Amino acid sequence: MISLLAKAGLQLVLLLLVAPLLSGIIKTLKARLQTRRGPNVLQSYRDIFKLLRKGMIIPETASWIFSATPYIVFVTAALVGLMIPMTTTEAPLSLFGGVLAVVYLLALGRFFLALGGLDTGSSFGGLGSSHGGLGSKFHKPERNGQGRREPKLEVSGTLADAGICGAVHRADCRNRAHPG
Repeated sequence: MISLLAKAGLQLVLLLLVAPLLSGIIKTLKARLQTRRGPNVLQSYRDIFKLLRKGMIIPETASWIFSATPYIVFVTAALVGLMIPMTTTEAPLSLFGGVLAVVYLLALGRFFLALGGLDTGSSFGGLGSSHGGLGSKFHKPERNGQGRREPKLEVSGTLADAGICGAVHRADCRNRAHPG
């Protein structure tokens, strides 16, 4: 039991220390591939320390959901990190589920992130939440054959996709879901 807790603690510390470094390496490599200078590899650590020094600004109209959202998102991401083997061949929380548990935990974090944005009652929060919720469906605009930019829509056929398609443009979704 103690060795399991030690492995879980080691993996969590490793995850928290290495994740910003990996993000910095990816940003630097992406900038170099685009022939830009790009940020320093350690810039993600500087950003984290800067954000941790700032205080929370809580609107008067927000409920407990707004205050709890950052903690819920962090805990769900940490639990996902503990369900994936990193330091040993056996994950510390592997007995609590497999791929479905990882997907549902990530979805729970994303749901609370959108709910926290909507909880403020501001139109900016609603706009940010709807943009974040559609972020997995819409991608950045790409150039089509005529040189115009248009968003790329992926439709996988789930009920959520059908609801989004109904809100966006039915003919466009129909054409992309069933070409020809």
